[in-house]
Amino acid sequence: MTSPPELRQRLPLTELEPHELTQLSQARPRRLIAARGEVARTETIALGSSHAYRCLLRDGSGSLTLLFIGRRKIAGLKEGVWCRAAGRVAVHDNELVLWNPRYDIEPFPPGGLAPGGDTPSL
Repeated sequence: MTSPPELRQRLPLTELEPHELTQLSQARPRRLIAARGEVARTETIALGSSHAYRCLLRDGSGSLTLLFIGRRKIAGLKEGVWCRAAGRVAVHDNELVLWNPRYDIEPFPPGGLAPGGDTPSL
């Protein structure tokens, strides 16, 4: 059986992380997606004998849960932050989730306005 690192080396990048963003309302189980949204809620939860950091991501069309196994917190990933996340969609407790997704924190929401409507300075 092939281990995940070996599989990652053989697959092209587009197979691992789609370049086009998917609206969260279009996310379906077992699909690879990349999505962008605002973190609406965070919490540390018990997951079996371990714990996980849980983030609810919303993009205006729907929502998706990001679950980071074995983590109690992730620096910078908090309510009100915009981020881009990528991974394979699964179902856990009747909700769509990305387990340990790749993510990037974005400095401003789409449209480039800073909180309060100010244009970011470069």
